[in-house]
Amino acid sequence: MGESMDKGIYKHMKEEEYSNLIAWYPFDDADDPGKDASGHGQHAKLCGDNVPYISKVCGSMGAVFQGGEGKGSSYLELPQDLLSKADDMTGLSISAWIKPGGKAAGWERVFDFGHSDKGPYLFLTRSLRGICYADSDLPADAGKQAPSGEWTHVVMSITPTQNGTASSAGPRLYVNGELAADGIISQTSSGNYKKFRSFMDMLSKGRLDHNYIGRSQFEVDPYYEGAISDLRIYNKSLSQEEVIDLLCQRLSDQKILDIAIDKFLKKPADMITDHISLQPSLMQDKVSVRWDIKPQGIIDDCGNLKSIDKPVRLDVTAVLSRGDERISRSFRSVAVPRGIAPYEFVVHTDEKVLDISRTLFGLFFEDINHSADGGIYAELVQNRSFENFAFNNYNASSTENGLSGGRTYKPLEYWFGDTDKVEVLDKGGVSSFLGYSNDNNPHYIRALEDAAIINRGYCSENHEHAMAFEDKGIYQFSIYAKSENSAAIEVVLQDDKGRDVSTAAIIDIPAGGTWDKYTRKIQISYKGIADTTSKSPTFMGQLVLRISKGCCVDMVSLVTENVWGAVAEPDSVSAHDNFNGNPNYRLRRDIMKSLADMHPSFIRFPGGCISEGSYTWDNVYDWKDSVGDIAIRKENVNVWGYNMTMGLGYMEYFQMAEDLGAEPLPVMACGVLCQARSDYVNPAGGKLRDKYIANFTDLIDFAISTDFENNKWADIRKKMGHEQPFGLHYLGVGNENWGDEFFANFEIFYHKIKEHLDEYYPGYPMTIVSTAGAQADDDAYKIGWQFLCGRHKGVSSYMFTDGEKSFEEKIDWYKYKGDYLDTIVDEHYYRSNEYLLENVDRYNYYQRTYKLDENGHKVIDEAKSPKVFVGEYASVDKNTLKGAIAEAATMVGYERNSDVVRMASTAPLFNQISNDGTYRWTPDCIWFDKTRVYRTPTYFVQKLFMTNLGTELLKLDEKKLSGNNMSELKPHGGFCISASNGRVKFLNINVTSNIDGTVYYHKEYPEGLVLDGSTDTEYLVFTDAETGLNTEDLSDYSIELRAVKLDDMAVIEVGCGLVVAPGDFDPTRMSLMKYCVGDAGNGTGLKVYKDGIEGYTLGDYSSSVYAGNLRACHMEIVGAGCEVVVRVNYGGDDGRTITASYEIAGSKGVGTVLGDIVYKLESYNKDIFASATKDAENIYLKLVNPADTVRDVHIAFDHGGSGPCEDGSICKYHKAQVIVLEADKGQEDVPNVNVPETILPRTYDLSINGDCLDISLKPWSLNIIRLKK
Repeated sequence: MGESMDKGIYKHMKEEEYSNLIAWYPFDDADDPGKDASGHGQHAKLCGDNVPYISKVCGSMGAVFQGGEGKGSSYLELPQDLLSKADDMTGLSISAWIKPGGKAAGWERVFDFGHSDKGPYLFLTRSLRGICYADSDLPADAGKQAPSGEWTHVVMSITPTQNGTASSAGPRLYVNGELAADGIISQTSSGNYKKFRSFMDMLSKGRLDHNYIGRSQFEVDPYYEGAISDLRIYNKSLSQEEVIDLLCQRLSDQKILDIAIDKFLKKPADMITDHISLQPSLMQDKVSVRWDIKPQGIIDDCGNLKSIDKPVRLDVTAVLSRGDERISRSFRSVAVPRGIAPYEFVVHTDEKVLDISRTLFGLFFEDINHSADGGIYAELVQNRSFENFAFNNYNASSTENGLSGGRTYKPLEYWFGDTDKVEVLDKGGVSSFLGYSNDNNPHYIRALEDAAIINRGYCSENHEHAMAFEDKGIYQFSIYAKSENSAAIEVVLQDDKGRDVSTAAIIDIPAGGTWDKYTRKIQISYKGIADTTSKSPTFMGQLVLRISKGCCVDMVSLVTENVWGAVAEPDSVSAHDNFNGNPNYRLRRDIMKSLADMHPSFIRFPGGCISEGSYTWDNVYDWKDSVGDIAIRKENVNVWGYNMTMGLGYMEYFQMAEDLGAEPLPVMACGVLCQARSDYVNPAGGKLRDKYIANFTDLIDFAISTDFENNKWADIRKKMGHEQPFGLHYLGVGNENWGDEFFANFEIFYHKIKEHLDEYYPGYPMTIVSTAGAQADDDAYKIGWQFLCGRHKGVSSYMFTDGEKSFEEKIDWYKYKGDYLDTIVDEHYYRSNEYLLENVDRYNYYQRTYKLDENGHKVIDEAKSPKVFVGEYASVDKNTLKGAIAEAATMVGYERNSDVVRMASTAPLFNQISNDGTYRWTPDCIWFDKTRVYRTPTYFVQKLFMTNLGTELLKLDEKKLSGNNMSELKPHGGFCISASNGRVKFLNINVTSNIDGTVYYHKEYPEGLVLDGSTDTEYLVFTDAETGLNTEDLSDYSIELRAVKLDDMAVIEVGCGLVVAPGDFDPTRMSLMKYCVGDAGNGTGLKVYKDGIEGYTLGDYSSSVYAGNLRACHMEIVGAGCEVVVRVNYGGDDGRTITASYEIAGSKGVGTVLGDIVYKLESYNKDIFASATKDAENIYLKLVNPADTVRDVHIAFDHGGSGPCEDGSICKYHKAQVIVLEADKGQEDVPNVNVPETILPRTYDLSINGDCLDISLKPWSLNIIRLKK
């Protein structure tokens, strides 16, 4: 029997909490400081030179730890089996109240549970950095210190992978109930999901057996100094609601109100057109909220706007209450009457901003979620060639050389019936008969006696009937067979009750033992069946083969004749020819039709992770195994958990792209296995690297060569029915790769590919697509761009493997060229709606490089300017309309930055509905089952953007009602200086107008103005009274200042565009661009705050502190004592550019310009995201409303002086049509999968009034206004 729990300690603890408690240390009993009050006997042992003791600290009982930098030891040791009840199915949470004392030391541990300093371990520091460690840090880092003068509630909640079935998992850190750091890791992150699985596996196996409070696993780290109270450990991942319950158990009502108003109260909409949404309560109903709105009579009790005739400024006050305590905060909003649009857009129809990339929106097809076999590839027979297998060492036992341990074949998997009456043979198969290696397709079966074997199609592990048959449908059956004596095969189709639904087809096999291919057409007929499943035109069934004794069979195939291209397709000029030319080009028509309707400009294939291979080099997707006769294609294992027949191979992908009118973009391994899973394997070198280089150069030949006599691969393409070359102009070299192992190989691959093109296809346009890791804001991304920009300083040598042994090679960095900015860089991010909506301007901060063309015009320098392929992106909001609208906002950003973003494709494209829960990824663009296709809101967003896109981006002015007047939204705001991580002495500051040179502000500091940001950033905001000009309306100005770093770690910060919330200056609610110089760990760069939020720091495993692609490129050291001159130009020559740089001053004056950035400068309109493009026939205006309220918009068209037409209609454009994607109220949060399509675009005509339009944007809607000449 265990000890009983002391339930009297906290009367507020809920009963259900007890069942998940592992241990509970109240730290309230001076006579028993280490008592575990959970009843589980996990008592703590007092340790150290100065053991912890119990005392009242700031009104609460707690354990006082006497550690600190340079002081003695003071800690608690917990039992070795403390975490025995936590594993990868339950998760783990640690909750505590902390009050740090003394001087902050970054590595002091609140707790540290682990095995040793080599790992595994998990810890939380006093600086609120949470870490799960397995080979590398997996952080949840709040990025700020816990205040030393007060108690702070912290919870580290660890979500399990559930043995790898969860699409995301990882640590979260809550501080005073608020999610302060989200370390959740998606399955495709840069190796981190696998590392986190390893960590959770070690937790499950009891490897975290040295557990401390107040002490680190590392002897060099200082012991904790301060107090800790009420530390609880749970074997579950606590939700935010549960965290808030814990928080409130020991807080006073007033303290709860303070937290609620600072962290949980949302600012009301600043524009009210019909309804104002106000929070009735906060913190899971712990706090009540009453709203006072003045003047009264404008808003009714339900929050609806009453009838008014002019805009009214409202004072909106939230009064928060709990018990007898009250606290309030006021805001300002404007009530806008119907008929007055508070938003206005002016489209300059003849003023081009930039050219839209002709390949901007396309598709990414990865064989994930059973997308290919059993999906778009129309083959109905699963394991048709008896080659299903699993690698014997599909794990880290493959060693640093990626050695294969062979295959365990499962030849009869998914075959049923008389499988005990057949034998499996592996010599003399079809491959060897056709003159190819027997290794490609060795297995076949021979009937030992008369046998009936059954295939149910692509069923799941539940083995349900999964062959979709159609009434009166005709099916093409084929089989390879041989027999020493005369034999026969009877082929029949049955329903799921085992009743024949077709006439039996008889195939006679002559004696002689020679392989041959036999084909038959089989038609469905219900004749003779009274109560079939035929009430529906489609039903599930199975294939039955009745094989006579001694007969051998292989390559059993059944395909419906109703496939894509079987007849001429109205959406494709090439589909029927490709169908006729390639007997294996058999794709489901309904799925292909859904793709053709989108009109993609490119298609990326076949992956994704599957293209790289995992664990062993045998798993690399080798395109050469996917062409030629299907009987000789070598099957492989898909990293997503199933086998690939390679029936949908490179030839079929090229034909698919051709039929869709899309550029093909094949992605292949760059001699680096999937680093998310196999980072321990050395990169390919020697003959193995040569093999993968040849895969690229031979693929070029396969796609575009017409030398059929001398080029093997061109001849294979011709024999497969496509004599004309494919248009191949993009090659993806690697996928989600990073680090020196990738960079070193990439340089060689790039050189060899270009060398091949120059020799055999001089002048042929080919763009290489490079990669920068798997997450758009992590270390791999930052260092990837650093390499591509030519600024990487890698190792001098590296270990490579030829697939058998490893060896060291010297690396000559940038041997062939100085940078790789002529490539298009593949970026990936699966993120929350919040992340997407906060990062629509992501590519504003990618540094363009320009040159003058032959006419003297400034144009993008394609060889030196960054170009991006957003190869995978999606909202993780599980296919809701809100998620799709967040994606639409992101796509608006792609259009507005199409000089950087050249290609973009959401991912994954497909998910096949499964009844055994084997989904590997959600959300997905298109869901389907064996007979139907379900198009999600994401699908329609993608389709609408692809089919409503011009060739030019137009200038678009945005205005918003402010008081009674419309104000143009343009970059504006005041200026400030600040210091962080140490002390900075400012010597002077000078602010001038970019328009006329007027000096706005000048100040000399003869003794130096010292700002101390040692513990928190210290700001100096120049007030209106000081400058007379530093208001929110200030724009187009330049700042120059001199400053000296007094500490090595200090950062010099210059801010512009400062807009603050009403009331006292609060950095957590400000908008600001801040140029930061000399951060010792992060270099120099630009921080961008929008209402206190830095968008690029959100999301799983973000390590970024700066915006833009150069966030790890300006790493020059600026040490203590350095005097620097900093220059920031907020506006530039056109009011739309921000430039910044610094110089180190010396005895001979200033030196080299450093840290130079040139970024696009725009206002950020969170209310409506908009873009306007045009082509020869139409203008396309996209308006995205990502809010719960209706937004009324007035749209004007400026034709460059041409004015409206005589009839009053819009000049040159006579028709206005609106396409809107929206949902009924309450449906915007509902996942749209596996159900009839309830959210569909609708189209209506919009009346024109001269050169103006008015439109109401429904909540959470995409609106496209198309004007046609």
